[in-house]
Amino acid sequence: MLNFSGQTKRRTVNLGNNRNLGFGNGNFLQQSKLQRDERQEARIREKSIQLLETNIINYLRISNENHIILSQWKNITISNQDQWGEYILNFIALSRWFATRNSEIETLILSRLQDQLKSTAQLELPKSAVNLLGNYLTSILDNHRVSYRNKFISFEILRTLFDRYSFTSPQQLQNIAYILMDYSDTQTEKESLDLLNYMYAVNDNNGDPAYIKPFIQVLNVYDYQKANEYYLSILRKVFSTQPIDCLKSFKGSPQFDFFSRILTNFLVIHGNRPIGQDYYHLLSILLIYNDSVIIEESDDIEINPNEKSYLEEIIRWDPLYTSEFLQGLVHYFEIDKSMAFILLFKLSTIRPSMKQKIYLQLCVNPKNISLLFENFSNDIYFKQILRFDGELIPKNEIEETAQSKLFWNKCLFFEEVYSYWLIISNDGEFFEKSGLNKNDVINLCKLLKSICLTSVESEAGKFVSLYHQIMKKDDLQSQSLKLIDQLYLKNLRLKFLSTNFWLTKSYNYNIDKFIEYAIEDYENQDSDDEIGFYDQITPKRPLIYTKMIKILFNTPYFIPFNERVKIFQTLVEKDRDRITPNFFMQETPKLGAKIRRENLFEDAFISFGNTGDQFKHRIQVEFFNEYGPEVGIDGGGITKEFLTSVVLDGINPKLGLFQITTDNQVYPNEEIYYKLRLQIEKDIQSYKLEFLKFLGMCVGKCLYENVLIDVSFAPFFLSKSCMSNFKNSINDLNYLDPDLFKNLTRLSDMTNLELENLDLNFSIDIKIDSTTYNIELINNGSKIKVNKSNVQYYLHKLADFKLNQSLFPQTKYFLEGLFTIIPKNWLKLFDCFELQMLISGGEKDINIIEWQNNVEYGGYLENDKTIKLFWEIIQELNMEEKSKLIKFVTSVSRAPLLGFKTLNPKFGIRNSGNDKDRLPTASTCVNLLKLPDYQNKEIMKEKLLYAINTEAGFDLS
Repeated sequence: MLNFSGQTKRRTVNLGNNRNLGFGNGNFLQQSKLQRDERQEARIREKSIQLLETNIINYLRISNENHIILSQWKNITISNQDQWGEYILNFIALSRWFATRNSEIETLILSRLQDQLKSTAQLELPKSAVNLLGNYLTSILDNHRVSYRNKFISFEILRTLFDRYSFTSPQQLQNIAYILMDYSDTQTEKESLDLLNYMYAVNDNNGDPAYIKPFIQVLNVYDYQKANEYYLSILRKVFSTQPIDCLKSFKGSPQFDFFSRILTNFLVIHGNRPIGQDYYHLLSILLIYNDSVIIEESDDIEINPNEKSYLEEIIRWDPLYTSEFLQGLVHYFEIDKSMAFILLFKLSTIRPSMKQKIYLQLCVNPKNISLLFENFSNDIYFKQILRFDGELIPKNEIEETAQSKLFWNKCLFFEEVYSYWLIISNDGEFFEKSGLNKNDVINLCKLLKSICLTSVESEAGKFVSLYHQIMKKDDLQSQSLKLIDQLYLKNLRLKFLSTNFWLTKSYNYNIDKFIEYAIEDYENQDSDDEIGFYDQITPKRPLIYTKMIKILFNTPYFIPFNERVKIFQTLVEKDRDRITPNFFMQETPKLGAKIRRENLFEDAFISFGNTGDQFKHRIQVEFFNEYGPEVGIDGGGITKEFLTSVVLDGINPKLGLFQITTDNQVYPNEEIYYKLRLQIEKDIQSYKLEFLKFLGMCVGKCLYENVLIDVSFAPFFLSKSCMSNFKNSINDLNYLDPDLFKNLTRLSDMTNLELENLDLNFSIDIKIDSTTYNIELINNGSKIKVNKSNVQYYLHKLADFKLNQSLFPQTKYFLEGLFTIIPKNWLKLFDCFELQMLISGGEKDINIIEWQNNVEYGGYLENDKTIKLFWEIIQELNMEEKSKLIKFVTSVSRAPLLGFKTLNPKFGIRNSGNDKDRLPTASTCVNLLKLPDYQNKEIMKEKLLYAINTEAGFDLS
């Protein structure tokens, strides 16, 4: 463009977006927006100021009005019931207004209401006003911003309402309880629990479950970490005033129910403080109806892992097992025998490892046994079972109920305690100290006998209800068997039961069939097997015999002794047939030996000591005396002579293998053990052990061949042959040394001072080859003095040493030899006294009439003069002479165990001619007396006595 000067004008273009504030560009728009925003903010502030001014004016107005209402309200005096409604509404309005604004005015309002309620106690509040007021006070308690003082006043007002009016429904009561129990503030905790306690007292409605349930449920879920002694006081009150059926109705899930949680809370809150008797009832209930806490008995229970872990810690809670607590619990018997009984039982099942401690505390005072028995025997089911007099309990006689299950638990616990008492006590204390008289023990034996028989019947599928009650309880079954065995052995010593007490009359059976089936099972049973009620040993056969065989295996003394002897003898015969070749094979193998009379035992050991079970085969022995070989053919009599002679030589104390008690009973020489322990003549003692093993084989061979031995073994030694894992106790010391037994049992009654004066310790002095050695009964026993607290343990350890430890290797070797010939399960048919009869026959007194009725004559008739004179002479002989005569004919000095009718071959008397100068002779292999026809009593008696007293062996003929 040209201007008037003739020059061109240049245009400027903004390519860099540079801003300026000039009119007409983008900056103007931005400035306008900012101005609008400022004006808007100004308007908002103006409106806020106006609203705030309005609210302040309203607040001041309302506050002024509330102060006016408060000034009027606090001066109101209620004079009639109609005024209460408006008064309560104004109270709630004022309380809500001042609750968070002015704590002091709120306190004034609450206090004024409290005063008004006190001053108008005669005016009843309308129900609607009571509920409204109660709910509002509950909300105050639930408001954690409310001060402690105002909560306390609210507690007091609620207490007044609870005292005057039952305004709460079960649900309201539960809500209030939850609020109260949720407080963790230490300032309000006491009052909250105190109020809850008070609420329970005024709202239980005579045990109405609907009103009790809130308390139970609150106690169930309450967090133990927030609780204290007040929680325990509520527990005690609730569980001490309500009937058991009511409490049981609130039981929760089987996994971790409210009893478990409450018990857990109780144990944690109580801590390690001593538990007073006022809590025994509470603990009894918590434990009685607490299933899931018994973790060790309920492996299939599903519990939350955290809860289970916690429970496992709780059940190991030591204060429940202190001596002080257990002794206090024992004293609790005087208050509530039933509860104390069950609490003790539960404590023993919850923590089985502490059973012994519980039993010991009970047995410190043996009179506790009688308290336990009194509670147990007074149970209706005990009396019901007793009606069957020790026999089988009829079908459906005891139904499966909660009460019957409780009875079986009582039964198990008493059996365990009483069994423990029998172990630690001696026979002299059996009736005197325990408080159980003879009739009590007899009734207990009848009960145990019925339980054992019914267990057999239940297993056979006959009694379903009893199957669940007894058979499912392995502990009860095994404990019943253990205790009945203990009482059976106790009776063998003390004889407090009738002769045939143990024999059962519940079953009728054919003895021959019974023996047949029993033999089948014994032949199929390994010698090391332990057969119990559960074992399947029942082939196809009548059920009655299956039951009888189970009885035979578990409680053989329920079956007559003679029947068991027949079973034993049949077992031997069957075994003998098994090892004897059949008709078409070669002659039965024999073990031969030449035996010198003067060196009989050593020769026998060299010849047969290493034969093992081959010793069962026939043996053929040739005797040599100082003149050379003895005349006689071994048809069996020489073998009997050999076996009895070997055993009698072996037990002779001169050989050093056995000793003799004061009652002339033999037992292994304890010196062998002492020398082995002290490493004295070790090789010689080891050789003696091999001798003992051989002697065991010889005794077994005598049993196998039905050869009786005139030897009496000590019961404490023989018991180890016929009873599994048998250990002698202090009572067996009476067989070893009656004087020692009496002196030791006196220690139990001595005072601490008397025991100190005796200066006893847990060690014993023994003399070996004129040298005295000290052997400790326990570790460092020589440094541990015997006092009142450990005297029972001392007696137990001393008896164990004398009767078990010091005889162990000798007995082990002897039994090894015995069991080589006779399987140990065969010997379990008998007790030690019955086994002694099996070894040596019955009483030495001989039944001459039974003998006379079982004789076979050859060349004589029963009415011949010589035979009549013979029996007259037998009547005139003394016991020793009759025994010698029997030995002269049969090689055994005792009459046969089951009588002469069982002698095989029969006792025979044969006419050996008319030569009156000839002596009577015998063939012992066939039990035959060769008697000349003397026809003269004096001559016959003289010749008989000469023959039986000469002891010329087999040279006499």
